Amino acid sequence: MRRFFLLLAFSLILCTAHAQDQQIPMSTVPPAYPLVAKAKGHEGTVTLHAIIGETGAVHDLHVVSGPKEFRQAAIDAVGNWKYRPYLLNGKPTPVDTTIIVNFRLGDKQQKAAAMAKAQAELAQQAQAN
Repeated sequence: MRRFFLLLAFSLILCTAHAQDQQIPMSTVPPAYPLVAKAKGHEGTVTLHAIIGETGAVHDLHVVSGPKEFRQAAIDAVGNWKYRPYLLNGKPTPVDTTIIVNFRLGDKQQKAAAMAKAQAELAQQAQAN
């Protein structure tokens, strides 16, 4: 009986690892960096949970964690991603996945340049209103 449970546990581990190997996006849309966050030099990571459907489309997308200022941009981008469908016994099947979206401005010099540009854009927007 013990051997059966060990074999079952090993099979589940292999299945999970195999599912993760096949969760490769075929097409992605980069997230739009929120202008206010960029102007302030904020960076962060958003963790999302989703279902990759039988066609590879992303469904039931929701935030697990991450700064509020980046959440909507992450959802908007990942909602447009397309994955290679997960195959189980040769047939496409939905699969749960976790997706991590990083918002980074680059090294110190790149960050300073991005912040300055975003601050200028915000100033232009304020003048237009």
